[in-house]
Amino acid sequence: GLGDPYTIYYTPEEYESLTEETEGVYCGIGVLVSQNLSSGLITALRVFQGSPAEEAGMKKGDILYKVGDAEVSDMELDVLVQQKIRGEEGTYVDITVIREGEEVNLHIQRRIVEVTTVESQMLDAQTGYIMVTQFELVTGEQFKEAVDSLQEQGMERLVIDLRDNPGGVLDAVVEMAAYLLPDDQLDGMIVSTSDKNGKGDRYFSRGGKICFESDSRQNDPRYPKKDGHELDIPMVVLINGNSASASEVLAGALQDYGCAKLVGTTSFGKGIVQSLVALDDGSAVKMTISHYYTPGGVDLHKKGLDPDVEIEYEVPEGFEGALEVPLDQDNQVQKAIEVLDGMH
Repeated sequence: GLGDPYTIYYTPEEYESLTEETEGVYCGIGVLVSQNLSSGLITALRVFQGSPAEEAGMKKGDILYKVGDAEVSDMELDVLVQQKIRGEEGTYVDITVIREGEEVNLHIQRRIVEVTTVESQMLDAQTGYIMVTQFELVTGEQFKEAVDSLQEQGMERLVIDLRDNPGGVLDAVVEMAAYLLPDDQLDGMIVSTSDKNGKGDRYFSRGGKICFESDSRQNDPRYPKKDGHELDIPMVVLINGNSASASEVLAGALQDYGCAKLVGTTSFGKGIVQSLVALDDGSAVKMTISHYYTPGGVDLHKKGLDPDVEIEYEVPEGFEGALEVPLDQDNQVQKAIEVLDGMH
């Protein structure tokens, strides 16, 4: 009725299973999926290495068609994952995917899956690489540890890979941005939100602390948090059409501060905030309540962030359908290194 694809009603059972989601450890199959809101199609963005899904033969780009006998394109993604795909450890789930126009049946065991949301390595003697797959409660700490570890290994410049990252917990992004950005520019602003009345929240760094201010709700007891850290080295952020929401907050902040160049293709364009409202009968409504803005005041909703250097991803020869492409064969990563070569 609101004409908003992000506003959703959850039954009591759906709401209860939903609240397990952001802890970062769960009993599932180890796939990161995304749903196209206009078509309802659900696609595997990433199949985690060593996961039950990888063992069963699921591939990146597979379109989920059925779970058991139920067609899934008209199901809401969070509900599908919690109620149909996850389950008791050791049990199996049958998933039918469409791959290159063919139906492929997969029999996958559910196991405890610990999602490592941050992976890092040195690409050469001076270039660090950090891939963030999604933003969970644990991601901020994992990211800071990765930055510190790469600096100990001699990192003098950094590639942050946010491709296919659908977003997640805003607090994690704020923590990560604060760890990278100086707090003496743009009022230390990291991200702000504004509702229909012009009221909203502001997250910013000041005096070595991450601060939170709100016009419309009580201040958050988790803030202020310690910060006092910045990373003053050349940076490139990789984005694509599946980099959404929290990914765009991080990429947009780094771009506005002039701390990083964006390389890849235009991001998804989800610049709105949802709030989960619990109702008396145990059900809940997730409603869109505000737009968010980058530090420079950009509203990217339905527009996305445009890269400074546009380059389409090309699958290298011999790697069609591969789970992972080596970074030295990844044309967007190689372009990022080239862009860093030109930054001083």
